[in-house]
Amino acid sequence: MDYDKIILELLDRIKTLEEKVANLENGNTYQVIKQTIENERGLSLVDRAKKYIQDCKQLSQKSGNDSIILICGDIQKHLGVSNRVPSICMAMRDCMQPGDVVLEEPPSGLSTRLTIQYFLKPLDCLDDNKEKMNSENDDSFSSEETTTISLRQLRTGFEAYFNEKKPNYSYPGPLFGMAFYITKNNIGVSLEQLFSKEVSLDEYAGILYDHFYELNPRTAKVRTSAYKDAMKNLLEYAEDMHFEKIKISRY
Repeated sequence: MDYDKIILELLDRIKTLEEKVANLENGNTYQVIKQTIENERGLSLVDRAKKYIQDCKQLSQKSGNDSIILICGDIQKHLGVSNRVPSICMAMRDCMQPGDVVLEEPPSGLSTRLTIQYFLKPLDCLDDNKEKMNSENDDSFSSEETTTISLRQLRTGFEAYFNEKKPNYSYPGPLFGMAFYITKNNIGVSLEQLFSKEVSLDEYAGILYDHFYELNPRTAKVRTSAYKDAMKNLLEYAEDMHFEKIKISRY
């Protein structure tokens, strides 16, 4: 066994810990968080952002604060990335607990200006809140969970999300139009039904095929495949944004 090598590794670890402690004592708390996350190369940006948010919340709670306000642009800066707003916003929303408040939200829902106030409740308090919510009747629960978003906000958010996820996709414009086809054409199914999985993607494809077959039997199969793929991408966005219960307005 190479004891010299083991001793050197231990000394390196001790040195790293001492540097982190020194940074904390100097008030460089968020720099330490940033460095820790950057070292975890195996994590996705969303997971890195979530960990950063949770670390910020824990440090703020230890400092005796009741809440902490985080801004998308600041988180993006601390993580050392740019033009990754959809992922950061997604992480910020995923970290919300009952009682947390969105202080500023742009029309698209995705912006460096997204600002959320996280209340630093003990874990037992959060459990009590969950039990209280579960004890309420289904109608009350549904009304609290359902949010309203305009069709314009939904489309703008989806376009930003898609362009980040697939930056090399050629001419995404037609795909965006196909994804929102059912908002302009009544074919017997709504986006809300698809988002809530009341109607599956395969069922939607069947409805599309019947619709397109009536318009032109020769192109029905090809059009169904293309429009189904567009909806698949939109559903991925809806799932990441937790739009299972959502009401879509046209204004």
